[in-house]
Amino acid sequence: MPIYTRVGLEEALKLILSTIEPVRETEETDIAGAAGRILAEDLEARFDSPPFDRSALDGYAVRGADLSGASEANPAVLEVTEEVPAGTFPMRSVRPGTAAAIMTGAPVPEGCDCVVRQELTELGDGGTSVKIFGAAGPGDNIVRRGEEYRRGTVLLRRGTPVGHVEAGIIAGSGAGRVRVIRRPVAAVMTTGDELAEPGSDPARGEVFNVNRFLLSARIGELGARADIRDHIPDNGPLLAERLKSAAADSDLIVTTGGVSVGKKDFVHEALRLAGAEIIFRKMRIKPGMPTVYSLLGNVPVLSLSGSPFAVAVTQELLMRPILAALSGDSTSSIRRIRGRLADGFDNASGHRRFVRAVWDGEMFRIPEGLHSNGALLSMAGCNCLIDIPEGTFSAAPGIEAEGILF
Repeated sequence: MPIYTRVGLEEALKLILSTIEPVRETEETDIAGAAGRILAEDLEARFDSPPFDRSALDGYAVRGADLSGASEANPAVLEVTEEVPAGTFPMRSVRPGTAAAIMTGAPVPEGCDCVVRQELTELGDGGTSVKIFGAAGPGDNIVRRGEEYRRGTVLLRRGTPVGHVEAGIIAGSGAGRVRVIRRPVAAVMTTGDELAEPGSDPARGEVFNVNRFLLSARIGELGARADIRDHIPDNGPLLAERLKSAAADSDLIVTTGGVSVGKKDFVHEALRLAGAEIIFRKMRIKPGMPTVYSLLGNVPVLSLSGSPFAVAVTQELLMRPILAALSGDSTSSIRRIRGRLADGFDNASGHRRFVRAVWDGEMFRIPEGLHSNGALLSMAGCNCLIDIPEGTFSAAPGIEAEGILF
């Protein structure tokens, strides 16, 4: 395969996605552990829902024929034979002239064909009788057995992402455990002699390792598992060995730093020594221009710039679609929106640019503060990137623009 250079974003994504094989392995988990996962098999109902005829509200289970002509002036008076709370089962049937006090969700007694709401009644004779001030017909305020679904109904299909609603459906089906797709594992490998770990005292000239935590946190948010590897100094042969080691038990490898054309940009050497197949190098976007994408065996390797904002951009544009393809989770794919700029952005460049912003549902608002590739503080609170087309040297307030939601 030829090595592509200076590719556009859409071409890069096409090349990347043509190389991705989804994760096939599955595992069983409890309902809590299924949240954020992808179902590996159809979920079938084990019971009818509801499993019995039940009351839709608090009131009295009665026979509709006993309420004929009941009104405020002429209430029907019935004997109360029992109380049926939710979670119990009625002990008596409703006979002519009788009623059972019943709570929301409780099974209705035999002989009952409707339920009268509490507000239309009044207890009398120390609770042994009830006055009912209105008529009711068959089926009123009763939820019938199997009304939501029947046993054997497919409730959720294989490939469905499990969110809070799906977790509730799984619980309601009676299944204690479900089979899900294994989470993709993304190895995070930061590089560079200039990086110090947070919590340490950096030497003169060092800066803290931001990218390790920027990437690993986002990988977790996207439903994958981040495997944080040891930081690697500027050493091509050492990185090559670490890449080969990571490829043995990872679905994706993400590296940061060392991909430009400087004296210490040794990732190109490491990829060659490791035997990686380069798919493309360099993109026509800013930030993130020096990005390299390769395959080590069948494991994708995404090599990003070392600048934190460039990492923040390219993890959304490239890593996120890779993880979505690996997991089969369509909800993780890029979501684009359109709106107008509330603020202008003047930063002369003929390249396609991605700018941090806040989308309020109508307008894109560009935050104040430093917008350099090494600065993250102004990104706090942002929820999107504005996509400024190639050849646009300044963006004026009020123009229409497209954005990508995080």
